[in-house]
Formats: sequence, structure tokens, C-alpha cells
Amino acid sequence: MISYRRGLQSDLIAHKQQFESYMSLSSRKMANMDMFINQTLEGMTSIQRIFNPSRT
Repeated sequence: MISYRRGLQSDLIAHKQQFESYMSLSSRKMANMDMFINQTLEGMTSIQRIFNPSRT
């Protein structure tokens, strides 16, 4: 019974660490996506200024 509990505890710890690692990776992916969107919007704004200078 004691070894069974230890097995469950180690499984829970492993799952917790895996989840935290996944969440950290997801956060980095989201930050990269935000950066990409901002750069794309800046680029689109620059292109719009070039082709429609009277609108700025």
C-alpha cells in the first residue's frame, strides 16, 4: 500500500511538471504570436502609408 501511494505521488508530480512545462511553452508561443501580429500590423500600416499618403 505504501509503495502504491508513492507511485501515485510520483505520477502526480510528473504530471504536474509536464503540465507546467506545457503551460510555459504555450505562454512563449502566445508571446511570439503577439509579436508576429504586431510586426505584421506595423508592416501593413507602413505599406498603407506608401500607397495612400493622403490618408496619414
